[in-house]
Amino acid sequence: MKTSIIYLKNNYCIPKRFSRDYFKNLNLCSEMVDKCRTEILPWVEKYRPSKLEELISHKDILETIGRFINEDRLPHLLFYGPPGTGKTSTILACARQLYEKNQLKSMVLELNASDDRGIGVVREQILNFASTKTIFGGRFKMIILDEADAMTRDAQNALLIEKYTDNVRFCLICNYLSKIIPPLQSRCTRFRFAPLKSNQIIPRLMHVIEAEKVKFTEEGLQHLVVLSGGDMRRALNILQSTTMAFDLVNMENVYACVGKPKPDDIKAIVEWLFNKDFSETYKRITFLKLKKGLALQDILEEVHLFVHKVEIPTLVRMYLIDRLAEIEESLTRGASDKLQLSALIATFHIARDIIEKEAIVVKEIVILANTLKWEYKLNADFHMLIISNRTDVLVEFQTGVYKHAPNKVAVDSILPNRSIGANIPTATDPYNEEEVLFPVSSSDASCFLTTHPHVFALHLACQTSL
Repeated sequence: MKTSIIYLKNNYCIPKRFSRDYFKNLNLCSEMVDKCRTEILPWVEKYRPSKLEELISHKDILETIGRFINEDRLPHLLFYGPPGTGKTSTILACARQLYEKNQLKSMVLELNASDDRGIGVVREQILNFASTKTIFGGRFKMIILDEADAMTRDAQNALLIEKYTDNVRFCLICNYLSKIIPPLQSRCTRFRFAPLKSNQIIPRLMHVIEAEKVKFTEEGLQHLVVLSGGDMRRALNILQSTTMAFDLVNMENVYACVGKPKPDDIKAIVEWLFNKDFSETYKRITFLKLKKGLALQDILEEVHLFVHKVEIPTLVRMYLIDRLAEIEESLTRGASDKLQLSALIATFHIARDIIEKEAIVVKEIVILANTLKWEYKLNADFHMLIISNRTDVLVEFQTGVYKHAPNKVAVDSILPNRSIGANIPTATDPYNEEEVLFPVSSSDASCFLTTHPHVFALHLACQTSL
């Protein structure tokens, strides 16, 4: 087919009639441009679900929203929950299901409220968009306010949701529900998006791994999921950055890319905190920080989680967590890393002294129990000294607090004469449920009765019950 040409005065020419080959080449160029744009996108955007059916979690929420859409009864929505749980992906998939591709720009207004959060944006952009009617069959528009918890209270109060209900549906997305004013909460249907579970994250990661031909190890993938903390966006970012930096996703590379301390590093740090002297501990932790580029705040976070696993008295555990929180707060306020590291070591040394003193008293109580010919056993996990033949007079021991308790002597302490580091759980066996006998001999307990009044009180109680 011949193409006639119109010649213009400016020496440019345009086709008067277009051939099929022209349109075919034009479509091919458009597809190539779209493909190039997709290739350079971050994996978070490249593999973002475009349909509700592609979302991997919160099936109950998706079913409810699907019914709203099918029955054309979509209310104002409020999605809240931690980052990376699918809030934004869900509402964008809803928008694609509601509108045609060529309608999205005119029917959907998406704003990130953390950037534009003042009352001026509400009065200008949002209300102007909400007040104009649509030309597409009288359907309602949609306004998506991402990170709405960053909006000022004045801006939230200026959102006249009810006034524009006939023309617009609002969807507010936030991390913290408490930062949304009650009037807005009451006008929206609320849905909470919980952190994703590992069995929900791994299949999606495997889809990306297969599409991008990523080399990985099972151990590396498991640690990547743990570091994501239920955040799908974070998991994809870690996967992409590790792949770009090392070409292999294994445990070493994942932790190196994220800059977090490995489990073995944290285990070593906790062992130093409990069992080494102050100077040696400070020197070793400082060396480890410099060698691996670790941040004290990341170490604190992991040590806090590890404190929950170490076999220590409950009140000592509470003391440690309280002090760790104070140190972290000081770091966020800009305090010196060196001073806060010293405070961390001092905190564990105080806790160690408390544990050692408790162990002495517990040993004395057990010696007395041996003298009175009580049968007992100590569960190393639950710290219980179980008395099998005494049901009338028993004592609960907890950091110097003694009181009557039925059916057991609760010894909330570690075994005396044992290295505290030996009680640190390993990565493969975090909980030791083996019951072991208390390693003390049945010697004369009379020397303890006058020097320790709590033990003497136990002795008197036993004598009274006989």
